[in-house]
Amino acid sequence: MKTTFGSLDDARKAVGDLLERYRTNRDRYRSDGYNEETCRAEFITPLFEALGWDVTNRRGAAEQYKDVIHEEGIKVPRQHILKSVTVESIADLRTVRVFGKVPVITMIPVLRKEAPGKRARINIIVPGGNSTRKKVDTFALSHQVSQTALLGVHEAMWRLDLSDNAISFVEKIEEHSLRLGSLCYVNYGAQMSSKEKGGFGKDHVISDKKTKAAYKPMISGRELYRYRIRWAQRYVDYSMADEMYGPRWPEFFELPKVMIRDITGTHRIESTLDRNRFYCDHTVLCALRHVDVQEWKPVPPSDVELSARYDMRFLAGVVGSKLLSAYYYLVLTGEGVRIGGGFHTYPETIRQFPIPRADAPGFDTLSARVSALVGRLLQDAEKTDSARTAFEREQADRHFRALDDELDELLISWYGLADDERRTVDRAVRSREEVIS
Repeated sequence: MKTTFGSLDDARKAVGDLLERYRTNRDRYRSDGYNEETCRAEFITPLFEALGWDVTNRRGAAEQYKDVIHEEGIKVPRQHILKSVTVESIADLRTVRVFGKVPVITMIPVLRKEAPGKRARINIIVPGGNSTRKKVDTFALSHQVSQTALLGVHEAMWRLDLSDNAISFVEKIEEHSLRLGSLCYVNYGAQMSSKEKGGFGKDHVISDKKTKAAYKPMISGRELYRYRIRWAQRYVDYSMADEMYGPRWPEFFELPKVMIRDITGTHRIESTLDRNRFYCDHTVLCALRHVDVQEWKPVPPSDVELSARYDMRFLAGVVGSKLLSAYYYLVLTGEGVRIGGGFHTYPETIRQFPIPRADAPGFDTLSARVSALVGRLLQDAEKTDSARTAFEREQADRHFRALDDELDELLISWYGLADDERRTVDRAVRSREEVIS
């Protein structure tokens, strides 16, 4: 048997030489000064060439016939791979710090150089046995993903969690939902620095004391949590709004709104309902019903009428639910959440949030019950933060979690999720620390 550049014996010798080189200089190769580019040149490229891959295209093959497609040389490498070759398996190492302190999303595909069939299935294998967040012990089969399904994902993202149950869950949610953007105006808070180049920074308009009426209570994303705002007692001088880079009209902040942190937790969207007229900077996004903003923003009459059917407490409850966080993770957000980063929220993705349809059977009952629960959750969150003793805090927190679970169960039951789909939701909202220890 021969590889591209020699016999199988040649390949074994080449791989053996690489292993010996690594063993004799291990400390250097594991040091912080040994970078990715050097590693690729000294180990990765020689390894794949020893295994028969024409990495540098010595044969001069046309683009579509190259063994290796370099990402900078093709606009949509993921699409190209999914369309042209069969992906046999992908080692999912998103939960492992493969490169030590540097958080890098790591997936290792095994490809077969033949066109994929319409029913091609990709085996997703994950760390098993005694694996930790820093080291892989063994691999175990987790589930399979349809190669065709990955092609249908936005930008052909390799969403490895899109098992058959996950796809079923997503389809069921979308069948019975409309988008938040059809109900709400969504935008960032104010960009408070100067619109003039070299002008004032954000700190210039923020104070920890209210010295005049134009000073408005304000928050940043780090003060926003699920169903609570931990206000740092800061004010913004909104008399300077006209000089800011990205101001908003005052009612944008003073009307009831759902507030969402721009970079949230690693497994749940951080959001709350604000009825206390907090102003905010661009690290918080706000969603206001079309019926409430029609005086300032042009909105079709049909959207105004539709949004009036939705209680702001209900919208806050859906946005804060684990069902929506699961959908967001599976469909809308990037993969940074699984390497210790958080959900990155943007106006366009928030507008894509699925919300139960008001014309669906049982909606009015669902809306009333969720709205009532959100009112109680807001109260319990406040009690937890103001508790004077550990016992009081534990009691309030336990009650909060029970209400939170009740709200999640209402939505999951309304959508009619099967047991496997429920488990998909639970897996999607697990924190990174729970995925692998």
